[in-house]
Amino acid sequence: MERLNHTYLAFVRLMQMSQKSVFAFVEGKGIDSFIYGPICKQVCNILNIDYRLCLPHMIEPGTGGKDSILAFHDFLYKNSALNTKFKDKVTIVVFFVDKDIDDLLRKKKSSKNIIYTKYYDIENHIYLAGDLTKGCSAASCVDQNVISHLFNDSYEWCSSVSKRWIKWVSMCIFSKKYNVHSQCNYGLPSLINIDCYEKIDKIKYRNVLNELQIKSEFDSTKFRKKFRNIEKNVLKKYKNGKQDEIFKGKWYSKFMSHEMKIILDTKDYNSSGLDNRLTGCIASTLDFSGQWSDYFKEKLTELINNHI
Repeated sequence: MERLNHTYLAFVRLMQMSQKSVFAFVEGKGIDSFIYGPICKQVCNILNIDYRLCLPHMIEPGTGGKDSILAFHDFLYKNSALNTKFKDKVTIVVFFVDKDIDDLLRKKKSSKNIIYTKYYDIENHIYLAGDLTKGCSAASCVDQNVISHLFNDSYEWCSSVSKRWIKWVSMCIFSKKYNVHSQCNYGLPSLINIDCYEKIDKIKYRNVLNELQIKSEFDSTKFRKKFRNIEKNVLKKYKNGKQDEIFKGKWYSKFMSHEMKIILDTKDYNSSGLDNRLTGCIASTLDFSGQWSDYFKEKLTELINNHI
């Protein structure tokens, strides 16, 4: 039986001795393995090599998450161990991670061995490429015909609901960019919308914005200038159809669950814990030979071809 986790050096040795050529790390035990496993399988089958999907807990300290696997990446990079050849056996280590807003914060690492999501996180890819009606139907145990008018076009639906939180996105980016410890952050749903998911509540908006300015410790003039600049850039993203680069994909399940409550009586569908089931059910409708997956497969194929 394998150890639960390994020191960095022990895991390097394990990879060298393994018959697998590609070791693909993902952020956690959520939907990542379901998405990246088939992508790796398709690419490696074509190239006639084998792969292993790895979770953060396999390496010490085993705390998990993006920071954990990127720390391992940095160790491998410093020790020239990202792509190696040992006794004629090639080993390639790749890391699949959510982009978040690392590009805006200039924290995105320029490494061929790190494959960032094109959008904020992998959930954006799932909701944009998945069959929302079929997935929601499975998650809620309701007839597809009842909800097909709501989720007929994935892109249109995602675009529509993401616009409701455009000001909240600006606040979250401001907090992240200027390291402001406030309630405006990507870990929370909007605090400035009516009933969270509807139109902007102007009073809530002003109150939260005032709190953000106070906690930023910028004077009012400097705060307004910096915040307006972020708003301008956010609006530009939305106008160019690139809102999913800054809108957190994990929020989509909350919007979908909310809309189901509006159109249906909770007795007519399985509403308990619906937002926790939606992403997995929608992911199960994905076509892994579809165009959406080419973004990941092309990057992985290029990396492998450069070393085999």
